[in-house]
Amino acid sequence: MYSSKERKIFRFELNGKKYAYDPLALYRKIASVSQTKEIDLESEMSMLKALDFEAESKTGTLTAVAMESLDKVMGLFREVLGLPAFAIDDAGNETGATDEEMIGVMLSFVEFSNDLKKNTETMQNSPTTTPAA
Repeated sequence: MYSSKERKIFRFELNGKKYAYDPLALYRKIASVSQTKEIDLESEMSMLKALDFEAESKTGTLTAVAMESLDKVMGLFREVLGLPAFAIDDAGNETGATDEEMIGVMLSFVEFSNDLKKNTETMQNSPTTTPAA
């Protein structure tokens, strides 16, 4: 039904491993986890959108409220995507994702979602043609 180019799949690579997710399944899981954990994701994301992560994290000026929002949202995304926090196991293998990597994945997902929404709205507003009778 859809070619591989037409499929809207959220993809990213982390530590040489490729990940691919159905965005609708992710949205459902995000909604379920945020409801279970009582996270107002819209409010938390609004708080995070106002931040300049790169500048503020380098200067150490993230406020306690911003850090709390970041921790909530990052924890939610870690759970939804199955990406634990970075760790080194007994054999010396690195596992999980660093906070910086998670922020990158979250921002990529937000950008992917925004692009998907724009494309969907464009398609819905496009004139339709009907076959000739």
